[in-house]
Amino acid sequence: MSPFQLFSFSAFQLFGLVLMLCLALAPSAFSQDQGGNGGGFSLAAFSGLRLGPVKFHPRFNAGVTYDDNIYFTTKNPAADEIWSIQPAFQAVLGDDAALVPFRDLHIDVLALSPDYFIVRPPEDWPGKLLILDYGPRFQFFDRYTENNSIDQFATFNVLWPMNRLILGFDQGYQLQRTAIIETGTRTTQELIPTTLSAAYRFSDKTSADASLNRLDTTYDSPGLTSYTEYNNQDWFNYELFPDFPVSLGFLGGYDEVPNNQSQTFEQLRARARYYYTQKLTFDASAGGELRQFEGGTSDLLSPVFDVGAGYQAAPRTALSLSGYGREYATIVNGTYTTSTGVSLGVSQGVSERLTINFTGSYFLLDYTPFQNTSAAITDGYYEVRTGVQAKLVRHLTGELFYQWLNQQPEHAGGGFTENQVGVRLAWAW
Repeated sequence: MSPFQLFSFSAFQLFGLVLMLCLALAPSAFSQDQGGNGGGFSLAAFSGLRLGPVKFHPRFNAGVTYDDNIYFTTKNPAADEIWSIQPAFQAVLGDDAALVPFRDLHIDVLALSPDYFIVRPPEDWPGKLLILDYGPRFQFFDRYTENNSIDQFATFNVLWPMNRLILGFDQGYQLQRTAIIETGTRTTQELIPTTLSAAYRFSDKTSADASLNRLDTTYDSPGLTSYTEYNNQDWFNYELFPDFPVSLGFLGGYDEVPNNQSQTFEQLRARARYYYTQKLTFDASAGGELRQFEGGTSDLLSPVFDVGAGYQAAPRTALSLSGYGREYATIVNGTYTTSTGVSLGVSQGVSERLTINFTGSYFLLDYTPFQNTSAAITDGYYEVRTGVQAKLVRHLTGELFYQWLNQQPEHAGGGFTENQVGVRLAWAW
């Protein structure tokens, strides 16, 4: 099916018509929202949404996506329209005002942690924060209704800065029915990540940060392997130049996998970070990992790296680059996985209220058997996503997008192609 044929289903046409109507009416609606008395809709009533010392930030997302291959199959792909509705809220106790700049830049405040702030001057640290974020997602399939689900997403985050010390705690929970690209199935996945972290500033130039992490991953499909990972990360940071910290880190962990497939690993990494200009930001680390396996498989020494960079080329033009290479316990029984990928993104503002986004990615998944009874299998994936995002009224955005995914397997049998076209609305305060 060509991308143009994807527009033939009536649900998408209806939703798209509503979005285009909003775009047409947006200027007048926006002016009323700024204080006009013409009887227009206003969100100003939410500005004082508090319960005692707790500040609330509600949000709402809704959309419809047409997917021509919901199971990632090579032959006879199943197509469907997927509706999604997600009401959510974020409750903040403490220095909520310190989070405003991050929200304005669309940075996930739940990802802020002691290691992020410890390399910055103490005067840039926020006050004490306790954040609770929760949002159930309702997914409905028009044809394959067995995939309907009520998914759960929750995070509890604590950030406790002191004189030289910053403490952090993060507890997450995700329960969702989702597509698993490795096996071409849709299944219920439960993720429970837990992180206890701390960072200490010894002087203006030196600091250290450490974290203890646990990730429990569970699937309800008998063909997938659940596992639990425990790991520790320790970093020593030194400001080599103003606003340019470099770090040396040791990471070690244990993947608890059933059926005699557990693994231990150790990593030595170097890291460089730079966030202080509006033009250029990056966070890159690289090193090596030694991984040991139960069941007689030989130890594995491999490179590991993570790269993230952003460049503001012009007021309305932004570029981003990310890359990674890592080993991890696989969900496919009897193998371990090496994952390597790179992604390039471009964001171009057409006007103050209209932005075009493009992302192109390529990644490899290598599956290696534990007992060396067969050769490793490598699958390559190309992914392209483009969309038009519009600010409709204050706090409300809409997006039209198209996404293409293509698998190029090493083994015989051919890969698969998936096309998605969708419309999404997002309101956030």
